[in-house]
Formats: sequence, C-alpha cells, structure tokens
Amino acid sequence: MKIISRPWSILLTIILLTGCASSGRIPTSIGPNHWQGKLSLNTIAPRKSFQADFEISGSTQKGELRLFSPLGQTLAVLSWDSQSADLITQEGKRQFAKIEDLIIHTIGTDLPLETLFGWLQGQNIQAKGWQSDLSNWSDGLIRAKRIEPEARLILKIDRK
Repeated sequence: MKIISRPWSILLTIILLTGCASSGRIPTSIGPNHWQGKLSLNTIAPRKSFQADFEISGSTQKGELRLFSPLGQTLAVLSWDSQSADLITQEGKRQFAKIEDLIIHTIGTDLPLETLFGWLQGQNIQAKGWQSDLSNWSDGLIRAKRIEPEARLILKIDRK
C-alpha cells in the first residue's frame, strides 16, 4: 500500500473542502415543479459543448435554473418571471426583457420553456425545429435535438 506524501494529502484535502464549502448548493426535495440532474448541450453553429449538474424549479411563468460544476460550484443562475429574465454568473448580473432572449444568449439557439417543462413531466411536446426522444423518460433520460441550427440536448434526471 502506497502512502500519499503529506504535502499531497494536504493539497487534496484543501481541494475537496473548497469544492464542498463553496458550492452554495442546498439539497432540496424533488417535487412536481422541481427537477435536478445532469445536462449536456452541444451546438454546431456556434460550436459549443457544455455539461453541468442542474436544478430547475417553477414554471414557464416564474422559475429558476441553476447550473453547477462537477465540484458543486454554482456556474450560473437563470431566473425569470413575466417581467424579465436574469442571468447571474461570476462576471455579474445581466438582465433580459424575456426568457426567450436569455435562452438564446445562453445556449445559442431557442428552446421554448413550455416545451422543456413538458419534457421534464414526460409529455412529448414538440417545438418548432426540435425533435424529442422520451422513450427512456421513466429512467430519467430525455434526449432532444434541434435541426437548424443543429443542437443536441441530453438531460439525466435524478430519480429519488
């Protein structure tokens, strides 16, 4: 059995404690208007690839989406209501007139919020330009792709 040298064990401990202490993530119960899990988004034009843990709650009228790094640090908070939509990141806060503008800014293409909430509830709602695959929804897997501009979205919902 190999013993980890003292400097490496101290560094490893600091990294693990920093990841836990700075997350700002509070465990919450999963309910009818709250989901959490992992998401993966890939777009072709512009070419982007993004993976994160997420929590989304609320509805199309008022809600919040939080994105987290693998260590639990908050990457972004998207919140919306009927008056505006906000994006909070490490760079600061940015306000948009409506959630659709915020979504396009964030992922580079549109994704109707009503459709996303429908998918999360297991409803195979179709949105213009999007194709969804909910065949594994009962296992917490949602796949969707946008035809033009091409994008692929995968959500893996935690089932508790």
